[in-house]
Amino acid sequence: MDFRRSALAKREVPDDLTAPVRLTPARSWIALATLGAVVAAGVLWGFLGETTVSTDAPGVLSFVRGSFGVQSPGAGQVARVTVSPGDQLKPGAVVAEIVVGGRAVALRTVSGGRVAAIVTQAGQFVAAGAVVCVVERTGTPDDRLVAVLYLPVRSGSPAVPGAAVDLAVDTAPVGSYGLLRGTVTAVEASPDGRAQIAGFVGDDELAGELAADGPARRVTVDLAPDPRTASGYAWTNHSGPPFRLTSRIGVRGTIQQPPVRPVDWIIP
Repeated sequence: MDFRRSALAKREVPDDLTAPVRLTPARSWIALATLGAVVAAGVLWGFLGETTVSTDAPGVLSFVRGSFGVQSPGAGQVARVTVSPGDQLKPGAVVAEIVVGGRAVALRTVSGGRVAAIVTQAGQFVAAGAVVCVVERTGTPDDRLVAVLYLPVRSGSPAVPGAAVDLAVDTAPVGSYGLLRGTVTAVEASPDGRAQIAGFVGDDELAGELAADGPARRVTVDLAPDPRTASGYAWTNHSGPPFRLTSRIGVRGTIQQPPVRPVDWIIP
């Protein structure tokens, strides 16, 4: 009954149309303003902010023009090897003799260079096309040691000249010596398959490892010099390893990709 009397009393009193009506409490407005600020900040970051990503690629230390393998013309037995690792050869130099079909055949280089590795030895039987030794293409003013990475096409990641690269070197444990510093200086437009990779590194087995993820683009990385280190190059660890680097050492490179705006992930 009290409720009914109160309702009837209010019915007889006219509404005060000039009194303000509170639709939302103040703390709700504060929460709404905070949410709006967060959304605005996210939109600004999406258009003005940048994020960096990286891509890993396998590779090898090499001279800038690569290497080639001196191959046996046929199946036979290695009679003798006439060169040693490190020898500087002129074009047409004899590197070995193979007995093929009862006849001794001299194997010669197609161009000059430095003997990087001897793959066979005297007395060994080899198949036709087998690599007897690997020769690095040297002897020009631009000769220098670089890292050659093979970036798989299917990764979909680009590499651009000027990008920073950190290299894990097989013979220098990262935990002890850190990462070798480098910069991308060239990226091949067309991807290489295993055969093309073998033609550059001079080793089909190594090419198989580098092409394990399919066709890949060759990325040349110049090593950052540092005369204060024993290796002659810059490392994330100040001193790096206590020895010089040589070619044909495996590396794993982390290529820093160009900065990307977050909005580009949503609107390509």
